[in-house]
Amino acid sequence: MEKALLLILCPTISGSIRQLKRWASGTVHFGARFSITGFALMPEESKLTNKQRLFLDALTSEEAMGDLRTAMRLAGYSDNTKVAHTAKELRDEIREATETLLAMYAPKAAYALISVLDNPDALNARHVISAAKEILDRTGLVKKERVEVTGNTGGIFILPPKASNNGEI
Repeated sequence: MEKALLLILCPTISGSIRQLKRWASGTVHFGARFSITGFALMPEESKLTNKQRLFLDALTSEEAMGDLRTAMRLAGYSDNTKVAHTAKELRDEIREATETLLAMYAPKAAYALISVLDNPDALNARHVISAAKEILDRTGLVKKERVEVTGNTGGIFILPPKASNNGEI
């Protein structure tokens, strides 16, 4: 557990990604794994190959920027390998990687909204707000809405007459 905790804290303290990658050397305790863009926690019983893991790491890297073909090349896949086949095979993992990527940018989106408050006349403020709202919405940080229900108090309800046992009123 100490090893996994250290893995999460190191980049924010020292910033030495190269040393951290050497230290991690692939998979560490609890299935935590270092990638170029961040950290991913994967179950230890994961059946992914090393090439698939490299692909998932490359997919969210700044070099591939979400482009499947580029990520496949970076991971060492042949140019003859179909993108659709890889995407279908790793659909759930790609979705998780995308959610993680958006979660990583959620704080930046929140600060972008705040920066518009400080400087509302900034160029493209409307676009910044729109993009930040989209990221925050997709990560589950949506604005809270309240619905207030009011009604006339003291209203009278008229009910039909109660029928007796014989069916008579």
